Amino acid sequence: MSNFINVKPLAGDLLIYQKRIHIGTTLTTKELILQKPYISYHIMLDDMIGMVPFTLQRESAQMEVPFITIGETTITPTFSSHYYRLSTTRLLVIKPSGHYEHKKADLLVPLSDRFVDYVQKYSPFISVPTQY
Repeated sequence: MSNFINVKPLAGDLLIYQKRIHIGTTLTTKELILQKPYISYHIMLDDMIGMVPFTLQRESAQMEVPFITIGETTITPTFSSHYYRLSTTRLLVIKPSGHYEHKKADLLVPLSDRFVDYVQKYSPFISVPTQY
């Protein structure tokens, strides 16, 4: 049994779907869906402003600590992939208690290189090479 909340129906054609223990990512030709247990984030590609690599700052003493604090936010980096900050003009948050729409939102998410390649290919914004 999965604790992921289904987002149906999907708009566009399925391009890539990846599922790890605590996160699922789906990309269609029209939308990006991020799923965690009991919460899903739904972004239309037309609403995406950009995607920027994000490096979690960890000191050597913190490497053994299973969480990182950035400002007032605690992040648990349990993925080996790179993190990205997704900026969007509209974000739909889906929880068991209902749907909530946010205007101008940023999400910090771990994405594999393969998934990022698909986002760059099918998203409406221009890809700018960066050193990561």
